[in-house]
Amino acid sequence: MEILIIDDHALFLDGLRHVLKALDEGVHVYCEESVQGVQKHLPVIDRYDLILLDMHIGADDGVDLLKQLTAEGVMTPVVIVSASENIPHIQSALNEGALGFISKSFSADKVITALKTVLAGKPFIEQQTQQQLNKLARRQQPLEAALTKKQKIVLTHLRSGLSNKQIAEKMFLTENTVKSHLAMIYQKLGVKNRMEAMLKVQRLNIRVGPYD
Repeated sequence: MEILIIDDHALFLDGLRHVLKALDEGVHVYCEESVQGVQKHLPVIDRYDLILLDMHIGADDGVDLLKQLTAEGVMTPVVIVSASENIPHIQSALNEGALGFISKSFSADKVITALKTVLAGKPFIEQQTQQQLNKLARRQQPLEAALTKKQKIVLTHLRSGLSNKQIAEKMFLTENTVKSHLAMIYQKLGVKNRMEAMLKVQRLNIRVGPYD
């Protein structure tokens, strides 16, 4: 397993490297402390199984970097890490396709639980944070704007009747990553399964992909 950490706090990086040893015996951790340093990883970034991205990297905004990764077509699961629990900022990261949020106040055990959840194909948001996100969502943007480009592509394949395995093959992803994206889509749409998602997309006339 290969993990890329993008964070500019050396002490936190050292601690996280130690914690990640409990995630997988064969884990290989790569670290970058600046947005500029990440650029050299872009040609091979799909080799990583997971990206841990700090919300604030020096003077740079982690969400802006996440937008760049999304624009580059990066499909590797991204988990946001931050010492701040600014709900609108967390929501912005999730809107850009992040599959989880980890507070730097989490215990080592909770960090491992969060990462195992994402790697198993499910998003991880702590219940208290999710409740605050739900309150914010009720005052925010329409559903179509809340869906990322990747999520709309997944929905397009879903609408075509493809299985998770077939979607994974078309998008060059693992099935677990497809499950992660579907879980986030269901959460944003407020539905529980494929059928409910398709019915809601049809009812609200949401444009879901580049093939419309």
